[in-house]
Amino acid sequence: MDIELGKTYVTRSGVHVRIIAEDADSTFPYSGDNHETYTAAGTVWSNADDDNDLIAPEPNPQAIADAIFKEAAKPADADKHDYRRDFIENLLLDMVRKEGYANGDEARRTVALRDELVRGAA
Repeated sequence: MDIELGKTYVTRSGVHVRIIAEDADSTFPYSGDNHETYTAAGTVWSNADDDNDLIAPEPNPQAIADAIFKEAAKPADADKHDYRRDFIENLLLDMVRKEGYANGDEARRTVALRDELVRGAA
């Protein structure tokens, strides 16, 4: 993964970090808003893993919504646990946590959307 200035990434520990500066340091040219510096590959150390290593770009909300609807459209398998329901529920809950919904109406609409998608997936 190549790091880009201005983009947000998820660390190994699940924290979202925005790359806020790029400098001439050849080993650690990027700085995150978490006060860490990073290699071009997104690691804090060049020779060891760390909880602050960047492991993936921050998810795009539209990509999440597309994944939910794509997964919901798959036919159900009655003989197996409905992992699609878990998938839909987890994605929506992640969106709620990420957006930090303080407004109860938004949270209720999200739960209603989850319920509608789960019913459609069943």
